[in-house]
Amino acid sequence: MRLGIIDHAINWTSTAGAYFAWEIACGIFVTIPFVTFTVLSGLQSIDEGFYEAATVDGANYWQKMFQITIPLVRPSLTVSTVLNIIYVFNSFPIIWTITKGDPANRTDTLVTYLYKLAFYNGKQGDAAAVSVIGFLILFICASIYMVSVLKKGDD
Repeated sequence: MRLGIIDHAINWTSTAGAYFAWEIACGIFVTIPFVTFTVLSGLQSIDEGFYEAATVDGANYWQKMFQITIPLVRPSLTVSTVLNIIYVFNSFPIIWTITKGDPANRTDTLVTYLYKLAFYNGKQGDAAAVSVIGFLILFICASIYMVSVLKKGDD
């Protein structure tokens, strides 16, 4: 407002949806270092000979990018994506620190809901059932990933 860009204050967290969007943005932000490190390791594993051969064959920058770099970094990106899905699915600290699942439990995730069941409501049995459901969801996602990777390896 002092710079004259806006004329009134903006409430960035006016709704539960806005809170949840900020939590998602924070979750993405904290995974950037891991993804960067994973992509860097994938990039460093690419042999320079591929690029030299492509240059000799007359490939331009974009052809090298889409024909060499991206296909050879894809396994690293796939692994980091799967690990990030597991991490974000189980991400308790981000949600708990920002909103504790409030307002009116509208920003709860499975993990924060489980925590509230067990430690606020004293329903350890229900919390155990919810944790099994979370495990099954992750198990199914990991199984689908493994089947797709093994099927791709057979081709």
